[in-house]
Amino acid sequence: MNQLIERYVFDVTRRLKENERIEVAKELESMISDMLPENPSEGQIIDVINQLGDPRLMAEQYRGKPQYLISPAVFDMYFTTLKLVIPIVAIVLAVIGVISTIFDLSIPFSVYRLFSNMFGLAFSGIFQAAALITIGFVIYDYLELKKEWTISNLPEKVIKPVEKKLGISRAESIAGIVMTIFFTVLFIAMILRNEWFFFFVKDGHLLIPFSEAALNRAIPYLIIGGILGVTVGIFKLYYARWTKQLFIIDTIYNVVWAGILLYVVNWPDLFNPNIEDIVTLYLDDTDFFLRIIDTGGQLIRNISSAAVIIITVIGIATAAVSTYRTNKLQ
Repeated sequence: MNQLIERYVFDVTRRLKENERIEVAKELESMISDMLPENPSEGQIIDVINQLGDPRLMAEQYRGKPQYLISPAVFDMYFTTLKLVIPIVAIVLAVIGVISTIFDLSIPFSVYRLFSNMFGLAFSGIFQAAALITIGFVIYDYLELKKEWTISNLPEKVIKPVEKKLGISRAESIAGIVMTIFFTVLFIAMILRNEWFFFFVKDGHLLIPFSEAALNRAIPYLIIGGILGVTVGIFKLYYARWTKQLFIIDTIYNVVWAGILLYVVNWPDLFNPNIEDIVTLYLDDTDFFLRIIDTGGQLIRNISSAAVIIITVIGIATAAVSTYRTNKLQ
C-alpha cells in the first residue's frame, strides 16, 4: 500500500476506539482504492486524500456519536492519555506512600496509616494529573482547530492496529508494574525490619531458613530486578503489542533476572548455618529434611536453578511466538 494512504488511514483510526480501528482501516483503504485508478500516480493519491479531508473530521464521522467533554477531534486521544497517565501516577504515589510508611521506623507500624498514606497520595495525584491533562488538551485543541489541515500534517510514523488477542492489554501491563513494585518493596522492607515474611512459624517457634547476611546482601539485586521489571512494564504500555524491539528488551530482562536469581540461589551462605538444629527440633519429617541439608543444600540449589532456567526459557519462547504472530499479520 502507498505510504501516503497508510499515513492517512492511521491518522484517522488512531483517533478511534481500539476495537473499531481494524474495521475502519479496511473500509477506508477500500474507499480510497475505489476512488483511484489502477497504478495511480502520487499526485492522484494526494488529490483523493485532499478530497477526503481532515483526518480529525473523518474520524468524527466514523465515531457515530458526539462527545463534548473536549472537541470530538481529540477526545479519544485525550481519553487514551488519561487511561495511560493516571494509573502510572496513582501507582507511583501509592508506592511512595507505602515506602514512607514502612521505612519510617520512628513511628510504630500501623495498617491504617499504611492505607491512609497510600490512598491519600494516590487520589491526590489522580485529581491533579486529570486536571493538568484536561487543561493541556483544552489548549492543544484550541490551537489545533485554528490550523488549516494539509497533507503535510499526516504523521510520519504509522502504527497499524492489531487484533485485540495479539495486543498487550493496558490492564496486564499496569498489573505487572504494580506487582513488581509491591513485592520488591515488601521483600526489602521485611529484610530491613526483620519481620515474619522470611520465617516459617510452627508451634510458636520462628524458623529462619535463610542467613541474615545473605538476605541483606540480596537487597541491591532486588532493587535491580524491580527497576528492570518496571522498565519492561512501561515499554509494554508504550508499545501495546509484541514488536521486535519489545521482544529484545523483554529477553534481555529475562536473561539478566535469571542470571541474578541463579547467582543468589548458589550463594554458599544462603541458608541459615543453624538450620540443621532447627530442623531436628521443630520439623516432623526430620530424616527427609536432614538428607537434603546433608548435601549442603545443593539439591535445593539444583532444583531452584532448573526451575529458573525452565521458566525463563518458557517466557522467552512465549514472547517470541507472540512477536512472530503479531509481525506476520502486519
